[in-house]
Amino acid sequence: MADYEPLDFSILHTPSSKNFGIQIWRFLGRHFGKPRSLERLRDHFSAAQGNIKALEDADTPDKKSKAAVLDKYRTALEAMKAKNASSGWAAFKAAKRRHLVIDPRNDAADRRASILRDLYSRIDDEKVPKSIRSRIRNAFGAGTTTPPKFDTVKDGAFLTVTEIWDEYIDDRHLERDYKSQRFVSLSWILVGVLLCFFLLTCCSTTVQEALLTTSLEPDGQQQPVDPPGDASAENTEDTARSNVPITTSTLMVFALAGAMGACVSSYTSLQNAQDKPNIFTSRAATLARPIVGAVVAVMGALGVKFVLVDVNINLPALIFFCFLFGFSQQLVIGVAERYRSTD
Repeated sequence: MADYEPLDFSILHTPSSKNFGIQIWRFLGRHFGKPRSLERLRDHFSAAQGNIKALEDADTPDKKSKAAVLDKYRTALEAMKAKNASSGWAAFKAAKRRHLVIDPRNDAADRRASILRDLYSRIDDEKVPKSIRSRIRNAFGAGTTTPPKFDTVKDGAFLTVTEIWDEYIDDRHLERDYKSQRFVSLSWILVGVLLCFFLLTCCSTTVQEALLTTSLEPDGQQQPVDPPGDASAENTEDTARSNVPITTSTLMVFALAGAMGACVSSYTSLQNAQDKPNIFTSRAATLARPIVGAVVAVMGALGVKFVLVDVNINLPALIFFCFLFGFSQQLVIGVAERYRSTD
């Protein structure tokens, strides 16, 4: 009788449904909700389920190692239930490595040699850091030109080599998943900002009048859309300087333009990011980027309006400047990152 509880694989089997609405909801959850690494882990676990059950039923002499491997699989399943992709992958791969070492089947040694042979052929890829290559070669005990004898690699070296490689692959997948999540989040934010900008420009009379007002006529005088009959000379002078009224609607337009610029600049910084995920790549930080761009854009627009009083500028041009001001979120976030790294 086994001295451990059988593994519960129920999380690997989600009931199918023919309801179109439920299928759409699951599709959105798969691509825009939880990380895709959880789905990959589920697929790998399902593929390995047969081997895991065979290990449960096998009568191996090393009961302690068998229990340790099954405990790792159980930890991976619990991490999947908690939607912790990184912990789930770490436990699953640790279990698979030790599973291959204690596997009593006759072809286990050949499968271990095949894994090592494939791994060794992949470390020469230019994308693999030199530190990873040297650590793997040192674990093999081989030089830079002479490959090791994979059939005679000891169990300790096999575990060390595969652990190094698994950690490297996990880091790459984790970075890619975080970038994918940030890209999707930024896309949804940008769509929302564009929709708000469109609705505001269509519904606000003040914004529409400011957009339709020309900057200056050829004779140097301002041509408003609906000039008031009792306008004073002071109001005429202020209007000649700038035809952009400062109202709640225009301030919101400035903020939305800055948020759009922040989203566009975040796309570029996202493509160039090389560091591992941290607090500045979280969803909260992704949401903070367009907010920072909006705040800076409003401050910049007010500065142009009231500081550069001799500069005549219309609303479309000011919106364009606010869009450029939104790119300053990279500077603000960069300063915060450097401050945190030196703290």
